[in-house]
Order: sequence, then structure tokens, then C-alpha cells
Amino acid sequence: MPIFASMTEEKAQPRNSSAILAEERYLRERRDPSFRDKSYLALADLQEFVRRTAPKMNGRLLDYGCGGAPYRDLFANCPVYVRADMLQAPEIDLVLASDGSTNEPDATYDAIFSAQVLEHVADPGSYVRECGRVLKKGGLILLSTHGLFLEHKCPNDYYRWTSQGLEELFRAHGFEILDSVKLTAGTRGAVQMLHYLVEQFRYQPPSITTLFLRALRKLYNVIFVPSFNLCGRWLFEDGGVVPADDTATIYIGVGVLAKKL
Repeated sequence: MPIFASMTEEKAQPRNSSAILAEERYLRERRDPSFRDKSYLALADLQEFVRRTAPKMNGRLLDYGCGGAPYRDLFANCPVYVRADMLQAPEIDLVLASDGSTNEPDATYDAIFSAQVLEHVADPGSYVRECGRVLKKGGLILLSTHGLFLEHKCPNDYYRWTSQGLEELFRAHGFEILDSVKLTAGTRGAVQMLHYLVEQFRYQPPSITTLFLRALRKLYNVIFVPSFNLCGRWLFEDGGVVPADDTATIYIGVGVLAKKL
């Protein structure tokens, strides 16, 4: 079974997706998230998790499904940083096979980084097996994916994860879990979800109701998004990156640091 969804049936969409992942706005939101951004809390918390974990990675690293590789600069201990994705582009070092595999020799890498890729993978088990195959024994993988999040096809979107489910996936494929976290959890996660819910306030066909909801969304984006983000950032800071055994039942993302046995 292909690791990633087949891209041959949707030729136009993946090209558009690739362009989006490399555009300046997309990269800026991940490298330097602003409290005016709708996904500020989720992106700031993901960046914090990567920032605090990246120093543990050393040697030759594979960014498996890199997109625009926005977090590359955080891996200062990895002198060889290989950017891999499905489509050829100037910023891609390794073009993946049509099934998503790397075609790299066994035990090629000391470390693997995977940010918000697993939800787009048709067969997550095959993806994790490929990670294990190209990792050296004792090599590390740092992976994040979505808990509660909007559907976002790029070109496809298949899964959402709990911390327990993600941990079990890695254990089943020969990894030891070194760290497991929930990202943007509790009240902080609820604030982030509110931003996404307001964006769904739409009505068809065009009418007074349509105009009202459009004005409401605009007002919310201009005033309440930055206000709520600042409140979420400072009042509920302890919900940004929490251990997987935290009691929070709402969380936007999950992440693991795992070692190949």
C-alpha cells in the first residue's frame, strides 16, 4: 500500500499545495508566529516543542515531508539536513517515490524530523516503518501531528491522533518513546478551536444573514483573534506543551520523540 496518497489522480492540486507550503506567508507563520494569526497558539506551541527538542538531534537528519522546511534553523546539531518531499522544487534535496518511500539505503540517517505530515499519510504504519528502516539503531525521530484540527487536504487528509494512539503506533514498529506531549491543550486549546469555529460561520445563498456573518467574521478576526491569542498566551501559558498524561482532553496537536531500538 502506498505510504502517501497517490498524487497521480490530482495533478493540479498537489502542485498548488507545494506552492503554498513554500510561500513566504506560510513560512513566516511557522518561523515567527504573530498573535494576529488565527493559528498563533497552535503554531507557537508547535514551534516551542520543536525548539526544545531539536538540540537532542545530531548528525545526518531527514526532514521527511518537509514542505518549505520552516524549522530547519532549529536543528543546529545536524550538519547534514536532507529535505524530502513528493514534488521536485528548488528547496527539495530528495524527491520521494510515488508511494512516499525514500529509496534510501537502510540505516542512512541519525535522525528524522516530521512536522504535521502523518495526518496526510494513507498508511501511517508504512510511514513509520520507513522511518525505522532508514534510521540507524539508536536513531531519534521527532514527529508532530494533529489532535483536534480542521480538515485540510494537501492533497489528502486522513487522520487525527490521541497521544496514546500515537505512542502505540511507534511502539508497534520498534521504537521506544522518550517523550510524548499534547500541544495547545485545555483552555488554550479551546481558544484555538474557537477561532476555527468562527471561521465556519457561513450561510448560503447570499442574503442579509450572509452579510451579517461575513461582518462578524471580519470583526472577530480584527479584534478578538489577537485579544484572545494574547489572553491564551499569557493567562493559559501552561497549556502550550504538556506531558501526554496531562488530564487535558482538548488538544490541538500531539508530538513524540522516539528512539529506534
